[in-house]
Amino acid sequence: MRSRFPSCPIPIETRTILSLKPITQSESIMHRMIPLVVLSLILVSAFSVRADEDAVRAQKIVNRAVGAIGGQKALETKKVVTIKETGTYYGIGDGLPYEGEFKIQFPGNYRMEILNIFTIVVNDKMGWTSSMGETTELDEDQLKERQKLIHTSYIVSLIPIAKPGKTYRLSLTGEEKVDGETCDGVKVESDKHRTVKLLFSRKTGLLRKSEATVRSDELDKDVVETQIFKDYRDVDGAKIAFQTEVKRDGTVFIESQATDVSFPKEADPKWFTKP
Repeated sequence: MRSRFPSCPIPIETRTILSLKPITQSESIMHRMIPLVVLSLILVSAFSVRADEDAVRAQKIVNRAVGAIGGQKALETKKVVTIKETGTYYGIGDGLPYEGEFKIQFPGNYRMEILNIFTIVVNDKMGWTSSMGETTELDEDQLKERQKLIHTSYIVSLIPIAKPGKTYRLSLTGEEKVDGETCDGVKVESDKHRTVKLLFSRKTGLLRKSEATVRSDELDKDVVETQIFKDYRDVDGAKIAFQTEVKRDGTVFIESQATDVSFPKEADPKWFTKP
């Protein structure tokens, strides 16, 4: 007896239809969600690729800046630095002239002496302020804030971001003008430290501006601090900005002029002890 069906194979479409079962409501929802899930995975993948490309381009900008200041060898000499400077401190009032001496051992040791006014010393464990013969230990919040400021300076030095690593994430922020000069922006992020934006001259490769949030003692609140770097000079094979203009929330805070910069091979441990 012949079958009611022809001997030729059943078309795929027909087999599919014959095998279908009634679709439940939950299955229907899942079927509708599948394209959304696939689209989300595609978007996440595309974003990840773009972020990776951004990081590579940002690292190239930083690498060019390292080369512009004298290369990796010059960068290594900047781990210990002493600076003498004169300037004007505006704070939240009229400008006051000052003379200062700074001793820094990156990443965390710092000494600032504003001659005949005060001294601040910070290391990785303790900190002090000294004025008019009295020395006071920084409390926990004050110490943390000072350490954050020092670490921001560490990033600005380019030492910790000169080579790719896991501690810092680099990304592009776009083109900006600094004193009329076209600059490329790089954002430096870290899970443990403040985000810092750096702007590098497209012409010379040198760092022209930094931007970060800091705590203002004068206003007792967080403010956006920008530093504009000018007058680069060669010091022992490394180019250093001798002029700096600091603004907080757009208002001039400090204008400084370095008079002497040196890079000792070693730091004197006494620099970073109680003054």
